[in-house]
Amino acid sequence: EKYLMDGRAYIDTSYSIGKADDAQVRRILNNYPQDKILFGSDSPWDAQSNAVQAFLDLGLPSERAERILWKNAAELLGI
Repeated sequence: EKYLMDGRAYIDTSYSIGKADDAQVRRILNNYPQDKILFGSDSPWDAQSNAVQAFLDLGLPSERAERILWKNAAELLGI
């Protein structure tokens, strides 16, 4: 975590939610630049709906959650 937080790279939520401690995941997602985080799931090993629900259960601020869930990817891909 200490080497990750410089904000120079995009990160995603794949594999971390449900595997790492929720408090640590929440801390990273709340402190990393919100425009550099992408939602990801571990599909096909788990249902995407489970990944979305686990993400929502973290209780991030709504603007940050919306950016992570779809807005950042849309901006990155130009759609």
